[in-house]
Amino acid sequence: MKRQLHLLLLIFLIAHFKAISQDIHYSQFYNAPFNVSPSLTGIFSGDTRITSNYRTQWNSVAKGFGYETFTLGVDHKFRGAEYATGFFAVGLHFNFDQAGFTNLAHSNLSLPIAYTKRISRRFFTTVGFQVSVHQRRFSLKGISFDSQYTNPGGFDPGNPNNEVINNLDNNNFVDFSAGINFRLQSLADNQLLYPQRNRSKLDFGMGVFHLTRPNQSFIEGSTLLLPVRLSPYAFGTLMVNPKLDLVGRLGAQVQDQYLEALAGMGLKYHLSTDPGNEIALQAGVNLRFQDFGDAYSPTFELFWKNIRASFSYDVNISGFNAATRGSGGPEFSLSYIFKKIPTLAPDNCRLL
Repeated sequence: MKRQLHLLLLIFLIAHFKAISQDIHYSQFYNAPFNVSPSLTGIFSGDTRITSNYRTQWNSVAKGFGYETFTLGVDHKFRGAEYATGFFAVGLHFNFDQAGFTNLAHSNLSLPIAYTKRISRRFFTTVGFQVSVHQRRFSLKGISFDSQYTNPGGFDPGNPNNEVINNLDNNNFVDFSAGINFRLQSLADNQLLYPQRNRSKLDFGMGVFHLTRPNQSFIEGSTLLLPVRLSPYAFGTLMVNPKLDLVGRLGAQVQDQYLEALAGMGLKYHLSTDPGNEIALQAGVNLRFQDFGDAYSPTFELFWKNIRASFSYDVNISGFNAATRGSGGPEFSLSYIFKKIPTLAPDNCRLL
């Protein structure tokens, strides 16, 4: 009976931890658009975008304790006859997140669809919708049980755990998300020449995830609903002079009783703005906080033609610093945008 109670407690803690915590998150949230809002699908300068993100965290605390997160996505714009007033975009992205001694893992495959409407030459509105298939699982291989301890004071991991788990280590569900984005930019959408002279832009909006509140419980016959997650955000670029931009970003994740907020600023210096040979370097810092502080992350980014490569490192400043000794974890992002030569049309929905 004691062993069964321990197993049930373990499963409850795993499920409860994921229920009250936030979804997958990145310090470079602005470089992981699919996890911010489905309405950011197609919001880029070009035709097809491939993005990837990787994050690892807290490996310094104990072996096997750390978190690991990976994202890969692609989205594409469809330029139809109505491209002068709006366009559709479709994407596909995959998330994988794994943590702790039990290898508690969450993976999902999502299909976002968005429509962008031109309100004026410098203002656009996008509405997005997303359907996702999720899988959550964990492993008992890293957990010890009473029956594996031998007398006197020995431990044999090869001994059976004598627990009946009834396939409780796998949970699958489908859910839906939506979002809205607003884009303001200094570049008029019909301006084909010298776009680098009008780089100022602002995106703001919100994503709403898990609208149907699917059941994520590992325990057969029980219910543990996944809370709705709200993801408000704003990020933009202010062109200071022909060579220098000021960039800023704000974001939050609100899920049940959990609140995570992020803010960041940086400077972007353009080494070359020649068409087809654009080169820029960007440096800044992001702050993630609950209450008065959680972590700050210096961030460095390289822009070369159609490639964007970014690196940041979280430095922990929360109460958990006693265990992490300041170390949080590295984060990488990489994206590539395929661009066609723009047509000399009088009007189009051209985004920065």
